Amino acid sequence: MTKYYATLDGLKRAAKKARRGTGIAYRAALEKVAREAGYADYHAAQSAFAESAGAAGHQVKIFEFWSDHSAGTRGNESRTFLFDKPLGELVTPAQLTGHLSGARIDKDGSLIGYGRSDSQRQARAEICRMARTLQFISATGLKPARGGKCYPKGDQNFRPPGADHDRGWYDPATRSFLLTEEPYPGRHQLSADARRVWHETHGWETARSHWGSMYGFGTELHLTVKPGKIDLAALIRRLAALPAPYSEVDWPGEAPAPALSPVEYVEMSPELAAALKHQRDIDIEAAGPKAPELSGGYRAVDVSSRWDVRHELVTMRAVVDALPDHTRERIASIWCDSNANADYWVRVVPGGWYAWIAEDVKRAVREVTNGFNGLLVEGDGHEERFDAEWEGDDYDYASETPGDLVEINEEDL
Repeated sequence: MTKYYATLDGLKRAAKKARRGTGIAYRAALEKVAREAGYADYHAAQSAFAESAGAAGHQVKIFEFWSDHSAGTRGNESRTFLFDKPLGELVTPAQLTGHLSGARIDKDGSLIGYGRSDSQRQARAEICRMARTLQFISATGLKPARGGKCYPKGDQNFRPPGADHDRGWYDPATRSFLLTEEPYPGRHQLSADARRVWHETHGWETARSHWGSMYGFGTELHLTVKPGKIDLAALIRRLAALPAPYSEVDWPGEAPAPALSPVEYVEMSPELAAALKHQRDIDIEAAGPKAPELSGGYRAVDVSSRWDVRHELVTMRAVVDALPDHTRERIASIWCDSNANADYWVRVVPGGWYAWIAEDVKRAVREVTNGFNGLLVEGDGHEERFDAEWEGDDYDYASETPGDLVEINEEDL
């Protein structure tokens, strides 16, 4: 039966409730509740509510064409996104540079991609990259800029050490320029000493945003600017307030995720129910300090824990950092079951599974932790489970024959 929600906030509250009851990621809960309400996906619900309420939401449709020469196939992909301004106010044809380079604005107000994608999957990724760029523009008010004015002395020869996928931006409010950098993890750290000298020489400053990135593929997002006119801290706060970056994961029209198992209800006395709730409250409190602000999208991976325990969320973020680039871009989410402590469930994006991905995930977990109580990696119909592993626990339990007698020294009892 289709469920009805009067407002988008009501749908969001239902998703939060579903998440608490099942432990699934918030993004997955939004998709699930939106489909139960009769929408293709959450973004479709978001657009529908904005349109029916006459809210300050503007739909922007983005197209991208693709051609797979090896397979002899071609086609086009499109997806509609919701922004707080129409496309013409976000960017003009003259500003289609950087991640929007090669695109054009159609007469109907849609955005047409550069059309050089070599597969359907790449076309979807390019569409979402353009959408993330518009998200960034909408939040910051910055406009894509050409030329080298975003570098010290207006010269690209003074490019910061460790910069990667760097793009220039113009701030109409202050009539000044800003540089975004989207390096792969570790690149800035490798250039830390040279970068420190660069900052001291030019007097510029850099701040990192944890919202995500426009480029994608697990890259970081850093904003670099000459202090004075642009309030860097304010831009970081605006980006932090954004919803998760648009992603090609759970593409509209694709088969929905498998239905969750039905919940079993058990009748019990009010006294027993109260006692169990009291014990659960004790367990949640004993699990450690909570940090719900660390839950959610982190480098394009949805990170969450049953009780939003800080150390669990920090650990999973470290796991994301430790994953190889080619693995990280294939991971949709990591969830920790606070009930079991260090028990992780990792989901792979549709079409992202490869033969050794579970081992790569396990290696990253072991690299940043001293072990785990359980690890499940699943996706595309595959599933690999790893039993508990802890440092120093090198006893081979499998070699022990069941039923063998064990001698006990009574003096040790």
